[in-house]
Amino acid sequence: MEKINIKSGLALDKIAKVVARAGLKKNRILLQGDTGIGKTYVAKKVRDVLEAQCKDYPVCFTDCQNQFEGDLTIPMFETEDGQKFAVFTPPKRFQTYLKKPLLYILDEYTKAKTGVQNMFAPMIESGRLGDVYIHPDSIIVLTGNDPALGLGDTLAGHLRSRLTVIPVAKPDSEAWITHAMERKFNPILISWANEFPQAFASYQDAGQADNEYIFNPRNGGSQSYVCPRTLEFASRYLDDSEFYDDDELSCLVCGVVGDFAGKSIMSYKELAGSLPTKDAIAKSPLSATVPDNKIAQLILVYGIIAWPKLDKNNLTSFMKYVQREGFAPEIAATFGRGILRSPRGGLVDSNAEFKDWCVANHWLFDK
Repeated sequence: MEKINIKSGLALDKIAKVVARAGLKKNRILLQGDTGIGKTYVAKKVRDVLEAQCKDYPVCFTDCQNQFEGDLTIPMFETEDGQKFAVFTPPKRFQTYLKKPLLYILDEYTKAKTGVQNMFAPMIESGRLGDVYIHPDSIIVLTGNDPALGLGDTLAGHLRSRLTVIPVAKPDSEAWITHAMERKFNPILISWANEFPQAFASYQDAGQADNEYIFNPRNGGSQSYVCPRTLEFASRYLDDSEFYDDDELSCLVCGVVGDFAGKSIMSYKELAGSLPTKDAIAKSPLSATVPDNKIAQLILVYGIIAWPKLDKNNLTSFMKYVQREGFAPEIAATFGRGILRSPRGGLVDSNAEFKDWCVANHWLFDK
């Protein structure tokens, strides 16, 4: 397989910081990239960056593709010196009444109707929406898809010249796994992602013409495909698997990520059903069953990392378990690295078993 995700663009973990800094200088940023990769999520993460700098920026979110011109301003009639005139003012949801800086997210701006794009143009240029000005320190972030995807995204030249367009790089499997562990996605899905990096390729990468996992406009684009958004939906279905039989769950998972990816994810789900429980391992780490299949071991370690009961006490039991004979060293390394980069990373600070294992197996972390 050719190298995946070689197209230039900023990674998701860098964009929020860059956009916040540029936005504070009154630059208007358009985040543009593949569908379902987290552009809207990153726009909201900008607020977290601002809050870390002790800057309070309430979020005003607008789904531009569902707006009409009449949704953006409302005529209000005023009288001055005995003469009546109309003032076009934004609806309450634009929060101009707060008289403070806001973070305006104009989602799917490039899919908006031409009239809607033009009505937002004065706001982008000078901060005016209708006859009302937003706070001068407000930040405006726009999102849209790459026009080459054929999803209806357009942007006229006179509007493009007002914006800084940042290509958003599609996350590779490693980046997505880090994000998935932070958000406690289903461990079966995380294990699957580790084994199928091609599902995170971009259609613009070399050698992807026959990649059945992804959306590719060059071959018509499939109705269901793998992207961070659809994987989040699949994770929810897997988390609720106890409420569905296998046929029902397969239908739901395939319906969101496509048959090609969905059937392989369900094979991982079937394999996970034969694994020892985390409680059994924590109680008897030296006698609990060790799967002889590396994929099963991978599902197990990601399940341990995401386990709500994992703490500094039972971490020692799990460290003893992954060091047993029959447990693949590279899977044990995945467990160690996964713990370190997960929200549970602080558990290892005072764990002697983990530290001794790291010293004895430092070569595993060089891979």
